[in-house]
Amino acid sequence: MNDLTTIFGFTYTYFLLLPQYGTKKECFEYLNNEVKKINDKKMFLNYFDFKIRTFGNELDNVNSFTSSYFNLLGYFPTQKECFEYMLGITKETGKKPLFISYKDFRKRTTKG
Repeated sequence: MNDLTTIFGFTYTYFLLLPQYGTKKECFEYLNNEVKKINDKKMFLNYFDFKIRTFGNELDNVNSFTSSYFNLLGYFPTQKECFEYMLGITKETGKKPLFISYKDFRKRTTKG
């Protein structure tokens, strides 16, 4: 049995279960909810968090980063905390950060 409390174990199990589901998101939701039943806590905030933390997707260009930011924003008390969470993942995955700070992010993604 895989350790579903690790990103590797969760992702490996996700790929094993994937053929049994109509969509990738359905498979993810099932597995994330099963982890919550076992550990009283979901492994990932949502599907976008899963994609970011496992594959580094959504961090390599400004549009996808911003889109993911808004998909995760509701899980954080402040906008800055959400940004810093995503910036931390960027560093963990070894990708070059698109923004040097929250101020830089706001400046480059808002009008005015």
